[in-house]
Order: sequence, then structure tokens, then C-alpha cells
Amino acid sequence: VTVVVLNNGILGFQKDAETVKFGAYTTACHFAAVDHAAIARACGCEGIRVEDAAALPEVLKRALVAERPTLIEVMTDPDAHPPISLFAGTLDH
Repeated sequence: VTVVVLNNGILGFQKDAETVKFGAYTTACHFAAVDHAAIARACGCEGIRVEDAAALPEVLKRALVAERPTLIEVMTDPDAHPPISLFAGTLDH
């Protein structure tokens, strides 16, 4: 079993929704840093943190042949903005 967690260190969708609706976001979007890979290791799983996207293919190969559950934590840019077309029609209701 391999699980991939995309970690941008912030509640990104909430931040974007608040920014679209109100022009700014609240501090509630921030939280303390969480090392999901370390938590996985503490639970007896393999836990790998990826900070460089170029390393991801090799990490995925390693995870898929691992003999125990593996969590891959991919660190992503907290300032990246995903498409928010779903919010466009719903925030005004």
C-alpha cells in the first residue's frame, strides 16, 4: 500500500476560497508544521518526504516494491494556485 500526501503547509483550498470571496484569508488557514513522513515511520510504516520533484519517480519505484505500507509526503508550494472554477459559481450563494 502506498499513500501520497501533498503537503503545502497550509489549508490551500480554504485560503483560495477566502481570497476569492473576501479579498484576503484568515490566519485559520495556517497550522503548525506536520511531518507526515515522520508520523508514518513512528507507526511502523515507511515514511519518505520529497522536497525535490525530480526525486519523485525514484521514490515511487521504491515505495511500490516496499514490503510495508509506505507514505510519500510531497512538499508543494503554498503559493501555488490551483484552478478554482468550482468556487466561482458557489461562493455567492
